Amino acid sequence: MKKAIKWGLLVTAAVSLNLAIDTTANAATYHKGTPTAVRGWWRTKMKKVHYGHGKYLWTYTTMHVTKNRISGAFGTQSDHYEIKKLYSYTASKKNNLFIVDGTYTLGNTDYFEAFHPLSKKKLETASINSKGIIDGTIYTWYKFSGKASSKTFYPYN
Repeated sequence: MKKAIKWGLLVTAAVSLNLAIDTTANAATYHKGTPTAVRGWWRTKMKKVHYGHGKYLWTYTTMHVTKNRISGAFGTQSDHYEIKKLYSYTASKKNNLFIVDGTYTLGNTDYFEAFHPLSKKKLETASINSKGIIDGTIYTWYKFSGKASSKTFYPYN
């Protein structure tokens, strides 16, 4: 009789623990803020622009991703943008794919973007619509320090 009670309690404890683990795993897929895998300073491919007399500048788009905000510039010395009220959804753990939604601060328009970290130093993003279909171009971003030369705007790693 004692063995039957022990086995019954053990099975009940195992099932309860399994259910608790499953519910926390499912609840963790949608959360406030951005995933840690995509946080940091990112830039697109650089382009050297000559403006006469042997002088030049480097131009590229930047993006700074923090937990509660995405900000950046569309090019060197260009207009800035900011996205707040961020939520993220893990679309695929196997492929490391995240969907981030938020609101542009200028105009209060919706923001939906897919983030796919290819490595610690390379990231792909694509704008998507509310149905999850890619709307535009897929961009490749490269990690950098967020600092650049004051003369040529060359980014430091």
